[in-house]
Amino acid sequence: MAELNVQFVRPDRALFQGPVASLVLVTYAGELGVYPGHAAEIVALGNGVVRMKKLPQDGGGEEDVVVSGGYAEIQDDEVIVLADHARRADDIDPDVFDNGIDDETFARICACIRVAVPYTGMIISTRESQAVREKVLPLGVSQISGASRTSVGGYCEPEPEDENSAQFDVSDRRTLDEVVRWLMDQGHIPSFCTACYREGRTGDRFMSLCKSRQILNCCHPNALLTLKEYLQDYASPATRAVGLDMIAKELDKIPSDKVRARTIQCLSAIEAGQRDFRF
Repeated sequence: MAELNVQFVRPDRALFQGPVASLVLVTYAGELGVYPGHAAEIVALGNGVVRMKKLPQDGGGEEDVVVSGGYAEIQDDEVIVLADHARRADDIDPDVFDNGIDDETFARICACIRVAVPYTGMIISTRESQAVREKVLPLGVSQISGASRTSVGGYCEPEPEDENSAQFDVSDRRTLDEVVRWLMDQGHIPSFCTACYREGRTGDRFMSLCKSRQILNCCHPNALLTLKEYLQDYASPATRAVGLDMIAKELDKIPSDKVRARTIQCLSAIEAGQRDFRF
């Protein structure tokens, strides 16, 4: 089996030296996977976790090192990591840190952000628990994830526990169907829309829609159309029933008669099997 020879050092001492199967570096541009035979490269390290996959004869599993700054030099089957600050993950006791915040403080921060920048998107991921997401959702969260998979190829097939490549732990493990139903039960419209990105309505173009409230003639019908597609293709019968009832009620909130009429036509077309409508 091909292997990488890794030297991992920080200013005061060496943390690791020996062969590994592969490793994932954390850089300012994102994560970089390194395998034997990698092209020569020098990269700047960011802040995060460097993950080294051990060889089978060494027990497999991972060796994780938390780093902050530095460089890594990659040369074929050799990797030298020179970290400004580094510590083995299993040598860190989270109980010694007193700079964490409780859920109530986190919610207040979210509220302050929404008041300070009212037109900025706020995303709450599955890294947070269901309870935390329920607390901050009414405070102006605009995007939310569901049934997230943060490992390499995680949406394709389950990953063995001993090959964990997850970027972070998922706390809210509800299915997408459960998250969609939960949102609708709270009066929110789950939208899967990507129309603004595809039409180039970003930045100041999107801002003008928000400030003029034309979002109700654009994003609102798009949300209903994409929700309809989800209900037709993926939802459980119970979730589909709730969603169809929501769509019927929300149609009346579209200000433009012309847009509303076209939305109804598109919804009928989706029912008949057509897809990908947008305003």
